[in-house]
This record gives sequence, structure tokens and C-alpha cells, in this order.
Amino acid sequence: MKTEEKNTKRFWRRGNVLDIAIILLVLAAAFAIGYRYYQTVTEEKNDTLDTVMVTFEVKSAQSAITKAIKAGDVVYLDSADSALGQIVVHTAATDGTPFSVSAAKVLVQDANGNYVEVTVPDDSSIVDFEGTVSCLGFVDENGTFLLDGRTPITPGQKIAVYTEQTSFTLTVVSLIPIE
Repeated sequence: MKTEEKNTKRFWRRGNVLDIAIILLVLAAAFAIGYRYYQTVTEEKNDTLDTVMVTFEVKSAQSAITKAIKAGDVVYLDSADSALGQIVVHTAATDGTPFSVSAAKVLVQDANGNYVEVTVPDDSSIVDFEGTVSCLGFVDENGTFLLDGRTPITPGQKIAVYTEQTSFTLTVVSLIPIE
């Protein structure tokens, strides 16, 4: 009788090991199928990337930034170390830069304690500027622009960026698809 119990226990142990092995194989096969599907979907999305002009503004920046960046320079996202796009000459570009540069406007407190917007003198080293970056991506089903099909970019969003010469934080003003 003891041998029958031992045979039964040994049989169930083998069954448990085989069951676990079969379950692991099924999970591995499901993972492989899912991964191949994911690769196919991302390749299809990357084939249909569109060019989008992203207009941005930078407030109270050093004027040296506008002089250091040239049209065609690549702008990189600070958080992801991936390219945002290339600088394009803005429609209202100031001479010598690809940006529309204007005197900076700052808030100061007057004698009564009220905050008043004041324009910094033109010879100051602080300026506001507006520029354009040519980006690749597509608009998803929700209407959100996805840079390179992954990173969402929306108007009003603040993005820390850098170029080979400098770094700054821009605010997205508008997104215009180019057809």
C-alpha cells in the first residue's frame, strides 16, 4: 500500500512540473505574438509621419540665445534626448536671426503694490522671441500631435530643449500640419 501512495505522489509531482512547463511555453508564445504585432503597428505608424510646423515662444530669455541659433539647427528634447525638429525661419524674422525678436515684457510692482507690465529697453540683454520648428509626427485619433509617433505635443505645453549651442524652455503656441 505504501508503494501505491509513493507512485501516486511521484505521478502528481511530474504532472505539476509538466503543467508548469506547458503554461510557461503558452505564455512565451503569447508574448512573442504580441511583440511581433507591436513591431508591425509601430512600423506602419512611422511610415506615415507628417511634417508639422510648431510655433513657439520664449519669454525673458538672454539675447545671446537668438544669436547662437541658426536656421536648420536641430533642437533636442531635454527629457528624452531625442530630436524635436529643425529650426525654420519665422515669418516675421528679425534681421540676422530665424526668430521674431521683441523687447521683453516683465511684471514689476509699482509704488502702490500693484503689478504692472513693463517693457524692458531695447538695448537690454533680455528679450522675448518667437520661432518655428519643423517636426515629424502624426495626429492620433484624439487629435493629439505625437512627435515621432510617441511624444505628445500640445499648444500651451512648456518644453525644455537644447541645441548644440544653448538650452532654453519654450512654450508651444500652435501646430500647423504641412501637406
